[in-house]
Amino acid sequence: MKKVILYAAGGLGGATIGFSLTMLLTGLVTGAFSVPMLIVLVLGAGLALGAFGLSGNRPRKALGLVTSGAGAAMFATSVVQLLVQLSRGRIEVGPAAIAYGGVIVLFVGFALFARGRFAARESEGGRVLVVIGAVVMLAGLALVIWPMITEKGVVFAIMSAVGVGVYLYGLFSSQLDDDKSEVEYAFRLLEDKAAEGVKKEHAAVNRRTFAQWFAQLGMMHIVALLAIVYAVFPIMYVISAAFNPSGTLTGSNALFSAMSSSNFESLGNTRYWDWFMNSLQIGIITSIATVLMGAAAAYAFSRYRFKGRRTGLFSLLIIQMFPQILAFVAIFLLLMTLGYVWPPLGLNSKLALICVYLGGALGANTFLMYGFFNTVPKELDEAAKIDGASHAQIFWTIILRLVAPILAVVGLLSFISTFNDFVLARVILQSEGNWTLAVGMYQWVSDLLNQNWGLFAAGAVLGAIPILLLFLFLQRYIVGGLTAGAVKG
Repeated sequence: MKKVILYAAGGLGGATIGFSLTMLLTGLVTGAFSVPMLIVLVLGAGLALGAFGLSGNRPRKALGLVTSGAGAAMFATSVVQLLVQLSRGRIEVGPAAIAYGGVIVLFVGFALFARGRFAARESEGGRVLVVIGAVVMLAGLALVIWPMITEKGVVFAIMSAVGVGVYLYGLFSSQLDDDKSEVEYAFRLLEDKAAEGVKKEHAAVNRRTFAQWFAQLGMMHIVALLAIVYAVFPIMYVISAAFNPSGTLTGSNALFSAMSSSNFESLGNTRYWDWFMNSLQIGIITSIATVLMGAAAAYAFSRYRFKGRRTGLFSLLIIQMFPQILAFVAIFLLLMTLGYVWPPLGLNSKLALICVYLGGALGANTFLMYGFFNTVPKELDEAAKIDGASHAQIFWTIILRLVAPILAVVGLLSFISTFNDFVLARVILQSEGNWTLAVGMYQWVSDLLNQNWGLFAAGAVLGAIPILLLFLFLQRYIVGGLTAGAVKG
């Protein structure tokens, strides 16, 4: 626990250094030097040095975390500032795009150069790759420097490139294994041959150069950073519109030009929170019921052999090919007729909407769970039967605990789809008090003469919080739940 706290403090100190350093350099370029940022830089350096000094026998890891934190903060700050300056028209899009393209080309050239140096020891083709990498690096450097002649704002691209380089080198340094006590512990615990293998593995990790690491893994981080920037820009735009008091999209084009909480305060004067609770209620009930129905069906198809089993699986496969939205006319007529017999299952009923969601969720989720249930050994069922367990006890106490990852995935996907659904909710729910978030917020922007996009953006930001929290809580299950049943044998 002590090491975790020290490493977290080191990363936080490094992030503080990167953020304050970027703001100071930006101030020097724009002529607005900030003394408070200088104080923040000193505090961050003190925190980082303190964590580094208390790191004990793993100084490289501590230094790597500090460096990676500084680089990540420097990259994030410079990119955000560039987007803000672009939105306000202070920087031209063309030079900035050329400069950032040059940064990408520069890193690609370095990767080719590093991979060529590594391969030159074994073949002549490696030397050719070295030359190609050097040429690409020079081209990227030219693309970065050339726009600076006409656009001073391109300095943000340079700071971004420096930040990425510092982040990658810090990440590389943190992976170096300089704790020799682990090797000594391996010699005490394992046999000589096994301990020698651990020692060779440690030596191989520490012999790897930054160029080799970058050629093998570093470029993946570059692609990930590009994907993050691509995904963050619309989120920044929505948050900026939510805090902009003008309430129009055109007035929000300049990111964070005006900051006010008036849009969030105005939500209390609407029925937003009623819609929010309706969406939450429908999403939770639907996701829980979907998980239970899908798990029961998948367990039956996986464990039992009965007449019509293959036909049933094939039918579910065919059904899931047709989206539920295609049947909304039939659903409307069906619920209208049922409403004459039993109003709780008619139109304008949240229970009816939940039943419609459950009717369309069985096919795809059953197939998704079926592959995961097949990975659980049947010998567990047989052992439980020998001990006197019934089918219900096996299902509830053994199987469901072992398939928790797929249950989490199905529950998350079901909650997201029902929480964000608009078409079916708009067709079935007719009174304002029963509307969900998607239906209610649509009314704010559907009238051409009265569109309040600021209120819409504020509601969208708050509405994304439950999905974000649920995703973070179930994140550790998602990869295992989606891939465990994909490979047979």
